[in-house]
Amino acid sequence: MRAAGDRGARTRLHRVEAEALDRAVPAGYRPDFVKPDVEGAELYDFVTGSLDHVIFKPSDFLAGGAALSRATFARTQTYPFQAFDFVAEPRSGAPPAEPA
Repeated sequence: MRAAGDRGARTRLHRVEAEALDRAVPAGYRPDFVKPDVEGAELYDFVTGSLDHVIFKPSDFLAGGAALSRATFARTQTYPFQAFDFVAEPRSGAPPAEPA
């Protein structure tokens, strides 16, 4: 197959079933780790909104630095990339996010 931007590119459609995690695990079960398949602003909004966590670049987290604002998180996702991995922790007790 060719890359999507190439002329004559072919694509394949794969249908998959999706199910809410709340329905897939027993009631009351609380996983220790969840790896959502989301990226960019969608990931930031999910982690900071739905999970009520703050996000750090690993180096900032280890140095006790500020959490990433949404704007700064977006910049890490643009070339030249600043990070590919991130650390999240519950909002309570975390240093405040840096200004946008």
